[in-house]
Amino acid sequence: MPKLEQTANIAVGLRLKVDERQDLIAQRDRIIQEIATLSDEISTTMAMADEKQVRVGPWLLTLVENSGRLTLDKHRLLELGVPPETLTAATVRGQPSISLQVRTAAEE
Repeated sequence: MPKLEQTANIAVGLRLKVDERQDLIAQRDRIIQEIATLSDEISTTMAMADEKQVRVGPWLLTLVENSGRLTLDKHRLLELGVPPETLTAATVRGQPSISLQVRTAAEE
């Protein structure tokens, strides 16, 4: 079977799965946005009431403050005198991975 025909057959066979996948992603994105909106509303209500913790039915709501993650800034390290060679020697690559990327055909 020629490569072009094989590719066309694969595309036809995958169409339903790809369509379902993209529909699920759209649903997930809407749900995540709705959750974020509700979380913001709940957090704002608690903060305005100056409440760090509230029991609502079976749920215990707690406002958790996060001061931010500590990170190393390579530009700041250079400013502080760390040689570029040291930064290069200390740089490691993460584990390789393969992921599926799906875009609309118009994006190509």
